[in-house]
Amino acid sequence: MFTQPTGKPIDPRADYQEWRDLLSAAEVRAAQLHDARHTTATMLLVLRTPVRGRHGAHGLDNGIYGQPVHARA
Repeated sequence: MFTQPTGKPIDPRADYQEWRDLLSAAEVRAAQLHDARHTTATMLLVLRTPVRGRHGAHGLDNGIYGQPVHARA
């Protein structure tokens, strides 16, 4: 779970609005935040990032997971 600098949980509505603002500022089409997870997984595969690095980027760094399933072929 991600938190604010104060340690309080992030408000999902505020987080989603910041995501939308970021996409708008970057002049990128609107997309769900989870889509970025798939894009990240795909790019890490393209860059031949080792499994440990890919898992760490997705919060799967406890070693019990197999190959990530978020990449799109």
